[in-house]
Amino acid sequence: MPLNFEDIEIGGEFGPMDKVVSSKDVEEFTRIQHENRTTPGFFTDAEAAHREGLPGKIVPGPICMAFMAQLLVAWSDGGWIRKLDVVFRQTVPHDMPLRVVGVVTDKYRVDDKGHVECDIYVESTEGDRLVGGQAIVVLPL
Repeated sequence: MPLNFEDIEIGGEFGPMDKVVSSKDVEEFTRIQHENRTTPGFFTDAEAAHREGLPGKIVPGPICMAFMAQLLVAWSDGGWIRKLDVVFRQTVPHDMPLRVVGVVTDKYRVDDKGHVECDIYVESTEGDRLVGGQAIVVLPL
């Protein structure tokens, strides 16, 4: 059943959506994204990551953003994402259990559509916020 704008409450939480990004997932993503790249980068090579001052191989930002968008679309059930701004607070390592969660921060009407502002996070299972964002989701009234 589609999400009803009138039933949304400010402060309401949604999610969680649990994910794990494996090294194989990252290798496939970077292979597609950087089709002509001949040397592995810090996303897939631990030594390259250490040379860049990183603790190890990391998950590319677009994968985390895709998880955030996936949660927003699933939660809104018929809505669409108008805006998604993301801040990468910490690196996200491979093979780490992740949780994507959101909270409604505001809602208002614009031109016969409901706009819902949300904070959305990719967290470790211990609750450390690795990636944070703000989104506007548009819902029909």
